[in-house]
Amino acid sequence: MELLADRIFVETGYAGVNVGAIQTSRGFICIDTPSYPRDARDWALQLGFTDARPVRFVVLTDAHGDRILQTRWVRAPVIAHAECAQRLQGYERRYPQAIVDSLATRDAMAAKDLSAAPIEQVTVSFSESMYLYDGDSPVQLNHVAGSYEGSIMAFLPTERILFTGDLLVAGTPPVLTYGRIDAWLAALEWVAARAAAGITVVPGRGPLATQQDVLLLAEFLRQTQSCIEALAGHGFTRSELNAVINDLLNWFPDGGLPRDWIQAHYKSALEAHLEACRQERQAAESAPA
Repeated sequence: MELLADRIFVETGYAGVNVGAIQTSRGFICIDTPSYPRDARDWALQLGFTDARPVRFVVLTDAHGDRILQTRWVRAPVIAHAECAQRLQGYERRYPQAIVDSLATRDAMAAKDLSAAPIEQVTVSFSESMYLYDGDSPVQLNHVAGSYEGSIMAFLPTERILFTGDLLVAGTPPVLTYGRIDAWLAALEWVAARAAAGITVVPGRGPLATQQDVLLLAEFLRQTQSCIEALAGHGFTRSELNAVINDLLNWFPDGGLPRDWIQAHYKSALEAHLEACRQERQAAESAPA
């Protein structure tokens, strides 16, 4: 557990997502929880050793499967965007099998103790922004276009620290399954300006980020968007789609993820974006002049 500033902690060493903790005069506010039970238990123990008081809140930065399963280990009310709350309400009272399978594919050993425990529901949700005044300094939560439903960022203006969630990742492949790339790029431009101004940026995955990490991801997304538009413009072949996927695989190190998992993820993501692009074009063509 790394101390970023007075009472602000981050852990980037767990498999999957980064997690943070803000120690207030009333207890911790946590940013996300680890993906696997063993890591979540370890995180909860570290928090307890540092501050014996119960955790005040857990903030989920999106509804992605590897962020939502282990909140029960910190035993605190969950705060998230309304889209994230809606997604969790749609799950049955146990882990969705698709999420379990994905986590097991990425790390079979860590996934061995995944159980059928119920998913914790969101206690407080919001649509655009929310301020937490639960101690010594405010925590600003803002909805932002990102890689998945219910994406938010957590900003600590006093300490000048920004938790981006999967809006930004560093040294690992980004999640591409959701969202409009043009809006995502606009949000990254905002983050790049803050990084240039000296704000500490904690990405959703990977080591602490620099402005160069933001610019690299933005260029990757622009290239991806160009490829999607080019493929959507004609009846593309499987070999053309595979060529695009192979090119995307070369942009980032694997971040400890199996290459075949990344490849399957990019294939599924591109197909979803291509279908959305096709529907948009059909709607534009059928609209009255």
